[in-house]
Amino acid sequence: MELRLGDSDNKSIWGGAKQNQAPTYTVKSLQTELHAIGVYSDKIDGDFGGKTEKALKLFQWCLKNSVHVVKKGSLVVYSSMPSTLITGRCDESTQAKLKSWVKNQYIVTGDLVRISTTNLSNIELSPNFSLIGQPVVGKSEFVISRTAVPMIKLMNETAKKLNVIISINQVLRIFGNKVTGSVVSPATKSQHYIGHAIDCNIVDGSNWNTASDFQNQTQTSNADQFISAMKKANYRWGGDFTTVDTPHFDKELNANTFDYDAEFFLNQKQITSGDPIEKLLIP
Repeated sequence: MELRLGDSDNKSIWGGAKQNQAPTYTVKSLQTELHAIGVYSDKIDGDFGGKTEKALKLFQWCLKNSVHVVKKGSLVVYSSMPSTLITGRCDESTQAKLKSWVKNQYIVTGDLVRISTTNLSNIELSPNFSLIGQPVVGKSEFVISRTAVPMIKLMNETAKKLNVIISINQVLRIFGNKVTGSVVSPATKSQHYIGHAIDCNIVDGSNWNTASDFQNQTQTSNADQFISAMKKANYRWGGDFTTVDTPHFDKELNANTFDYDAEFFLNQKQITSGDPIEKLLIP
Protein backbone atom coordinates (compact mmCIF):
# COMPACT_ATOMS: atom_id res chain seq x y z
CA MET A 1 0.00 0.00 0.00
CA GLU A 2 1.32 3.45 -0.95
CA LEU A 3 1.65 5.83 2.00
CA ARG A 4 1.01 9.49 1.31
CA LEU A 5 0.37 12.93 2.80
CA GLY A 6 -2.65 12.82 5.12
CA ASP A 7 -2.30 9.17 6.10
CA SER A 8 -2.50 8.46 9.82
CA ASP A 9 -1.92 5.36 11.91
CA ASN A 10 -3.98 6.99 14.65
CA LYS A 11 -6.99 7.44 12.37
CA SER A 12 -6.53 4.15 10.47
CA ILE A 13 -6.01 6.04 7.21
CA TRP A 14 -3.53 4.49 4.80
CA GLY A 15 -3.27 4.94 1.05
CA GLY A 16 -5.53 7.97 1.35
CA ALA A 17 -8.53 6.05 2.66
CA LYS A 18 -9.95 4.58 5.86
CA GLN A 19 -8.86 0.96 6.28
CA ASN A 20 -10.20 -1.84 8.49
CA GLN A 21 -6.78 -3.40 8.98
CA ALA A 22 -3.38 -1.78 9.45
CA PRO A 23 -0.78 -2.50 6.74
CA THR A 24 2.46 -4.24 7.69
CA TYR A 25 4.31 -1.00 6.84
CA THR A 26 2.77 1.93 8.70
CA VAL A 27 3.49 5.66 8.86
CA LYS A 28 5.45 5.05 12.07
CA SER A 29 7.53 2.46 10.21
CA LEU A 30 8.26 5.02 7.51
CA GLN A 31 9.14 7.78 9.99
CA THR A 32 11.42 5.47 11.96
CA GLU A 33 13.40 4.51 8.85
CA LEU A 34 13.58 8.09 7.55
CA HIS A 35 14.98 9.06 10.95
CA ALA A 36 17.55 6.25 10.76
CA ILE A 37 19.01 7.53 7.45
CA GLY A 38 19.18 11.14 8.65
CA VAL A 39 16.40 12.99 6.83
CA TYR A 40 13.71 13.10 9.54
CA SER A 41 14.10 14.52 13.04
CA ASP A 42 10.51 15.27 14.07
CA LYS A 43 8.16 13.18 16.21
CA ILE A 44 7.52 9.57 15.26
CA ASP A 45 3.80 9.96 15.77
CA GLY A 46 2.21 8.00 12.93
CA ASP A 47 0.81 11.08 11.20
CA PHE A 48 2.02 11.66 7.62
CA GLY A 49 2.29 15.45 7.56
CA GLY A 50 4.39 17.96 5.65
CA LYS A 51 7.62 17.17 7.51
CA THR A 52 7.30 13.46 6.77
CA GLU A 53 6.57 14.24 3.12
CA LYS A 54 9.62 16.51 2.86
CA ALA A 55 11.84 13.88 4.49
CA LEU A 56 10.61 11.26 2.03
CA LYS A 57 11.25 13.62 -0.90
CA LEU A 58 14.78 14.20 0.43
CA PHE A 59 15.37 10.45 0.44
CA GLN A 60 14.03 10.15 -3.11
CA TRP A 61 16.23 13.08 -4.16
CA CYS A 62 19.25 11.25 -2.72
CA LEU A 63 18.31 8.08 -4.59
CA LYS A 64 18.31 10.14 -7.78
CA ASN A 65 21.34 12.38 -7.21
CA SER A 66 23.73 11.29 -4.45
CA VAL A 67 27.28 10.21 -5.24
CA HIS A 68 28.15 9.34 -1.64
CA VAL A 69 26.51 8.13 1.55
CA VAL A 70 28.04 7.87 5.02
CA LYS A 71 28.43 4.44 6.59
CA LYS A 72 29.93 4.05 10.07
CA GLY A 73 31.55 7.47 9.82
CA SER A 74 33.13 6.96 6.38
CA LEU A 75 32.19 8.11 2.89
CA VAL A 76 30.94 5.33 0.63
CA VAL A 77 30.48 5.74 -3.13
CA TYR A 78 26.82 5.42 -4.05
CA SER A 79 25.37 4.55 -7.46
CA SER A 80 22.46 6.93 -7.91
CA MET A 81 19.30 6.09 -9.83
CA PRO A 82 18.55 9.07 -12.15
CA SER A 83 15.13 7.70 -13.09
CA THR A 84 13.84 7.99 -9.49
CA LEU A 85 10.69 10.11 -9.20
CA ILE A 86 10.52 12.60 -6.34
CA THR A 87 6.87 12.22 -5.44
CA GLY A 88 6.77 12.41 -1.65
CA ARG A 89 4.79 9.16 -1.71
CA CYS A 90 6.05 5.85 -0.37
CA ASP A 91 5.24 3.08 -2.83
CA GLU A 92 6.56 -0.49 -2.61
CA SER A 93 9.71 0.35 -4.59
CA THR A 94 10.60 3.34 -2.37
CA GLN A 95 9.82 1.27 0.70
CA ALA A 96 12.20 -1.48 -0.44
CA LYS A 97 15.01 0.99 -1.16
CA LEU A 98 14.53 2.66 2.22
CA LYS A 99 14.69 -0.69 4.00
CA SER A 100 17.89 -1.48 2.09
CA TRP A 101 19.48 1.80 3.23
CA VAL A 102 18.60 1.07 6.85
CA LYS A 103 19.94 -2.48 6.57
CA ASN A 104 23.21 -1.17 5.06
CA GLN A 105 23.42 1.56 7.72
CA TYR A 106 23.55 4.33 5.12
CA ILE A 107 23.22 7.96 6.22
CA VAL A 108 22.52 10.78 3.77
CA THR A 109 25.19 13.36 3.12
CA GLY A 110 25.87 16.30 0.82
CA ASP A 111 28.06 16.79 -2.24
CA LEU A 112 30.70 19.01 -0.62
CA VAL A 113 34.38 18.60 -1.45
CA ARG A 114 37.56 20.08 0.05
CA ILE A 115 39.97 21.86 -2.27
CA SER A 116 43.45 22.91 -1.20
CA THR A 117 44.83 26.18 -2.56
CA THR A 118 48.29 24.60 -2.50
CA ASN A 119 47.25 22.71 -5.65
CA LEU A 120 46.03 25.85 -7.44
CA SER A 121 48.51 28.10 -9.24
CA ASN A 122 46.48 31.33 -9.16
CA ILE A 123 43.98 30.96 -6.33
CA GLU A 124 44.74 31.67 -2.68
CA LEU A 125 42.91 32.30 0.57
CA SER A 126 42.82 35.97 1.53
CA PRO A 127 44.01 37.18 4.95
CA ASN A 128 40.32 37.73 5.77
CA PHE A 129 39.17 34.28 4.63
CA SER A 130 36.40 32.91 6.86
CA LEU A 131 37.47 29.46 8.09
CA ILE A 132 34.69 26.87 8.46
CA GLY A 133 36.03 25.76 11.81
CA GLN A 134 35.55 22.02 11.26
CA PRO A 135 38.41 19.61 12.10
CA VAL A 136 38.05 17.83 8.75
CA VAL A 137 38.86 21.05 6.84
CA GLY A 138 42.54 22.05 6.66
CA LYS A 139 43.84 25.62 6.98
CA SER A 140 44.75 25.83 3.29
CA GLU A 141 41.41 24.36 2.17
CA PHE A 142 38.02 25.70 1.20
CA VAL A 143 34.78 23.74 0.85
CA ILE A 144 32.51 23.89 -2.17
CA SER A 145 29.81 21.84 -3.89
CA ARG A 146 31.06 19.26 -6.37
CA THR A 147 28.76 20.97 -8.90
CA ALA A 148 30.78 24.19 -8.62
CA VAL A 149 34.22 22.56 -9.11
CA PRO A 150 34.30 23.40 -12.86
CA MET A 151 33.83 27.05 -11.88
CA ILE A 152 36.96 26.87 -9.69
CA LYS A 153 38.92 25.20 -12.50
CA LEU A 154 37.94 27.95 -14.94
CA MET A 155 38.80 30.65 -12.40
CA ASN A 156 42.28 29.23 -11.93
CA GLU A 157 42.92 28.74 -15.65
CA THR A 158 41.66 32.22 -16.56
CA ALA A 159 43.58 33.87 -13.75
CA LYS A 160 46.77 32.13 -14.90
CA LYS A 161 46.31 33.38 -18.48
CA LEU A 162 45.75 36.95 -17.27
CA ASN A 163 48.51 36.80 -14.64
CA VAL A 164 46.13 37.72 -11.79
CA ILE A 165 45.49 36.09 -8.44
CA ILE A 166 42.03 35.15 -7.19
CA SER A 167 42.02 35.86 -3.45
CA ILE A 168 39.10 34.03 -1.80
CA ASN A 169 37.23 35.73 1.03
CA GLN A 170 34.37 33.25 1.47
CA VAL A 171 32.86 30.17 -0.13
CA LEU A 172 30.48 27.95 1.88
CA ARG A 173 28.49 29.65 4.63
CA ILE A 174 27.01 27.87 7.63
CA PHE A 175 23.38 28.83 8.05
CA GLY A 176 22.78 30.85 11.21
CA ASN A 177 26.37 32.04 11.55
CA LYS A 178 26.86 35.79 11.43
CA VAL A 179 28.40 36.95 8.16
CA THR A 180 31.14 39.57 8.51
CA GLY A 181 32.81 41.67 5.84
CA SER A 182 30.18 41.11 3.16
CA VAL A 183 29.59 43.85 0.58
CA VAL A 184 25.79 43.33 0.66
CA SER A 185 23.37 41.80 3.16
CA PRO A 186 23.33 37.99 2.78
CA ALA A 187 20.36 36.55 0.88
CA THR A 188 17.90 34.34 2.75
CA LYS A 189 18.48 31.60 0.17
CA SER A 190 22.08 32.36 -0.71
CA GLN A 191 24.07 30.25 -3.17
CA HIS A 192 26.77 30.30 -0.45
CA TYR A 193 24.60 28.03 1.75
CA ILE A 194 24.79 25.22 -0.80
CA GLY A 195 28.44 25.75 -1.74
CA HIS A 196 27.72 27.18 -5.19
CA ALA A 197 29.23 30.65 -4.68
CA ILE A 198 32.56 32.30 -4.08
CA ASP A 199 33.42 35.82 -2.90
CA CYS A 200 36.86 36.99 -3.98
CA ASN A 201 39.12 39.78 -5.12
CA ILE A 202 40.80 39.75 -8.53
CA VAL A 203 44.28 40.83 -7.52
CA ASP A 204 46.11 42.45 -10.44
CA GLY A 205 49.56 43.52 -9.27
CA SER A 206 48.98 45.94 -6.40
CA ASN A 207 45.32 46.52 -7.35
CA TRP A 208 42.86 44.29 -5.48
CA ASN A 209 39.92 45.43 -7.64
CA THR A 210 37.71 46.07 -4.63
CA ALA A 211 34.02 46.95 -4.62
CA SER A 212 35.07 50.61 -4.45
CA ASP A 213 37.21 50.20 -7.58
CA PHE A 214 34.23 48.85 -9.51
CA GLN A 215 31.98 51.56 -8.11
CA ASN A 216 34.46 54.22 -9.23
CA GLN A 217 35.18 52.37 -12.49
CA THR A 218 38.88 52.15 -11.67
CA GLN A 219 39.08 48.35 -11.93
CA THR A 220 41.84 46.98 -14.15
CA SER A 221 41.43 45.69 -17.70
CA ASN A 222 42.48 42.21 -16.55
CA ALA A 223 39.67 42.21 -14.00
CA ASP A 224 37.17 43.06 -16.73
CA GLN A 225 38.57 40.27 -18.93
CA PHE A 226 38.36 37.77 -16.07
CA ILE A 227 34.71 38.66 -15.41
CA SER A 228 33.91 38.44 -19.12
CA ALA A 229 35.40 34.92 -19.31
CA MET A 230 33.34 33.75 -16.32
CA LYS A 231 30.13 35.20 -17.72
CA LYS A 232 30.82 33.69 -21.14
CA ALA A 233 30.89 30.28 -19.42
CA ASN A 234 27.45 31.06 -17.91
CA TYR A 235 28.59 31.79 -14.36
CA ARG A 236 26.91 34.71 -12.64
CA TRP A 237 28.80 37.80 -11.53
CA GLY A 238 27.42 39.81 -8.63
CA GLY A 239 28.18 43.07 -10.41
CA ASP A 240 25.15 42.36 -12.58
CA PHE A 241 22.81 41.90 -9.61
CA THR A 242 20.16 44.49 -8.76
CA THR A 243 21.96 44.87 -5.44
CA VAL A 244 25.50 45.04 -6.79
CA ASP A 245 27.93 42.54 -5.23
CA THR A 246 31.12 42.75 -7.31
CA PRO A 247 33.23 40.17 -5.36
CA HIS A 248 30.61 37.46 -5.99
CA PHE A 249 30.56 34.65 -8.57
CA ASP A 250 28.27 31.64 -8.55
CA LYS A 251 26.97 28.55 -10.28
CA GLU A 252 23.30 29.36 -9.78
CA LEU A 253 20.82 26.77 -8.61
CA ASN A 254 17.28 28.16 -8.67
CA ALA A 255 16.47 28.89 -5.02
CA ASN A 256 12.77 28.31 -5.64
CA THR A 257 13.22 24.63 -6.50
CA PHE A 258 13.31 21.46 -4.39
CA ASP A 259 16.80 20.84 -5.78
CA TYR A 260 17.97 23.91 -3.84
CA ASP A 261 16.12 22.82 -0.69
CA ALA A 262 17.67 19.35 -0.90
CA GLU A 263 21.23 20.65 -1.41
CA PHE A 264 20.71 23.17 1.40
CA PHE A 265 19.62 20.46 3.82
CA LEU A 266 22.26 17.91 2.82
CA ASN A 267 25.26 20.26 2.51
CA GLN A 268 24.48 22.13 5.72
CA LYS A 269 24.05 18.77 7.48
CA GLN A 270 27.34 17.52 6.07
CA ILE A 271 29.35 20.47 7.37
CA THR A 272 27.60 21.01 10.71
CA SER A 273 27.45 17.31 11.62
CA GLY A 274 31.14 16.81 10.99
CA ASP A 275 30.51 14.28 8.22
CA PRO A 276 33.58 13.31 6.18
CA ILE A 277 34.28 15.52 3.14
CA GLU A 278 36.18 14.21 0.14
CA LYS A 279 39.44 15.99 -0.70
CA LEU A 280 39.53 16.75 -4.41
CA LEU A 281 42.67 17.59 -6.36
CA ILE A 282 42.27 19.96 -9.30
CA PRO A 283 44.86 19.29 -12.01
